[in-house]
Amino acid sequence: MSMEIAVPEENRMTEHIVEAKCGKIKGYQENNVYIYRGIPYAKTERFELPKAYAWEGEFDATVGETDCFQYSTFLDESKAKDTFYYDEFRSGREFSYAEDFMTLNIVAPVEAKNMPVLIFIHGGGHETGTVGEMPYGLCTEYAKRGIVYVSIGYRLNVFSLYDGRNFGLHDQIAATKWVYENIEAFGGDPSKITLMGQSAGAMSITDLMYCDKLKGVVQGVVLMSGGGMIPKFAGPWTKEQAKPFWDEIRRRAGVENEEDAKSVDAECLWKAWYEVSRESKGFQAIQPSIDGEIITDVPQEVFKAGKELDVP
Repeated sequence: MSMEIAVPEENRMTEHIVEAKCGKIKGYQENNVYIYRGIPYAKTERFELPKAYAWEGEFDATVGETDCFQYSTFLDESKAKDTFYYDEFRSGREFSYAEDFMTLNIVAPVEAKNMPVLIFIHGGGHETGTVGEMPYGLCTEYAKRGIVYVSIGYRLNVFSLYDGRNFGLHDQIAATKWVYENIEAFGGDPSKITLMGQSAGAMSITDLMYCDKLKGVVQGVVLMSGGGMIPKFAGPWTKEQAKPFWDEIRRRAGVENEEDAKSVDAECLWKAWYEVSRESKGFQAIQPSIDGEIITDVPQEVFKAGKELDVP
């Protein structure tokens, strides 16, 4: 299910174009801020790492964001058993979903130059969440205070967590590096990037601090309503521990191996994951795993060894 997000006509008439390293981008002006929606920072393939994406000509960032497939892609989220995230962030809104592109929004003051940058990572239990959801997606309050604000999307649920490979975390790293490379064109200072996340977004940032992939890119982090170190008894599981879980998902999706899982219908795959994850009694089923690359061990051991990304 894909729906175009309408932008008021008056906003389309006040267009603004920037030329970033990735190409030209057309946004629009709203009062004293420039807004750019749905910029693709990477192209993705199912169960593959994100790949840098650039375009020829001019990218239209006035239309809207594209988010990863999730509950509301296939079912009516307003009628779900638990509507907490829908009621809090997405009630009454329309969103566009896809699997091949991950996107971000940028809100910058009109006179921005060398301003600090805040990258926001949304929550949603690693299962749901959108780039443009309330109240974070197009928040202008930071721009009013001299900050260039970025809201990023990333892969979720089975498309992120498949086989313990943490594709969503890789997306977040790719998005952050995209901002580092391109944000100067929007008036941001790449040497002053802070990550901020809420709920699963905060937990994701904690996960990103278990490695050095953002060393020299991020100067600080803010964790809201989430984050911290997951206890060992409920913490991330290894690929070996998770194998029976993923074997059952593949069985219910009617596939025998990863190659088949790559090509099976997205709805079929998501529903198989959703069913099995709801039957699972462990928290591990819906969070990143120890992948040996980003998360190399349970959090306590990473921090004890001093291997974390050491930023305020």
